[in-house]
Amino acid sequence: MHSPRCALGLLLAALSFCPAALGADAPAPTVTSPRLQAALRAQLPKFEPRAPAESAPAPANTFADPQVTSEGVVLLPDYRVIEKKVAEPHPDDWLKGDVVTRREMRRLEADMTTLELLLNRWSIPLVGPSFVARARGRYEAKKFRAEFNRFLDLAKTVETFDPRAAQELRDALDFRKLPKEKGK
Repeated sequence: MHSPRCALGLLLAALSFCPAALGADAPAPTVTSPRLQAALRAQLPKFEPRAPAESAPAPANTFADPQVTSEGVVLLPDYRVIEKKVAEPHPDDWLKGDVVTRREMRRLEADMTTLELLLNRWSIPLVGPSFVARARGRYEAKKFRAEFNRFLDLAKTVETFDPRAAQELRDALDFRKLPKEKGK
């Protein structure tokens, strides 16, 4: 149920945008005589189409001026439209940590046989990691591998345009080429 103030506000807004509703007349269009139109056109500069381009071929894949054929058809250069993707968060970023851990435990259990599950389900806390920690570690390793592969695919794509930048990206991903920390 709407309040009367809301209806009154909408009515006032509609009346303010519609001058015809208030009785105001729209301005009459100005009509010029044919003689005045001819005089105005005579004062305008004459239209001169651009001279056709010389027979020199235009360089390929440049954004030069468009060419006009003898029929008056404008030939535009080839354009390639690349749709930008919006960065989306990883689906697991929406979940709480314990939900991700339980899901990864179920996935790890599904990948194991019954004997492997019996042997790996228990752990000695001081000797090795728990089953939960191993499942979480496996999940983190898969996530890291997926990100790393995504960067390598990006380097492959960049290589088609700029091989040097692609090599710099690969070098940045290579942990052996990282600068050494001071003090170690």
